[in-house]
Amino acid sequence: MGMFDTVIIKLHCIWCGAEIEDWQTKDLNNSLETFNIEELKKIKKTQPELFKKTFPQIDKHKWIEIHGICPKCNKFISLQLDLETNI
Repeated sequence: MGMFDTVIIKLHCIWCGAEIEDWQTKDLNNSLETFNIEELKKIKKTQPELFKKTFPQIDKHKWIEIHGICPKCNKFISLQLDLETNI
């Protein structure tokens, strides 16, 4: 278990198509913070050095791994958000 952060991005369940907005990740600060994907986009674009310093793991891999459980079908979902196309 341990600490994680929440990423807000609207995606659909790969199993049933239900919309999911809250995703967990261990690729950010692991301090129970909530990050909107649009906020991450803005920081990466306008302050690349701050982004690199604050999120070195993301800057290195160019993607964020997110996880969630669909509220409709109750299946576990694990995805990688490609930072080149999503941020």
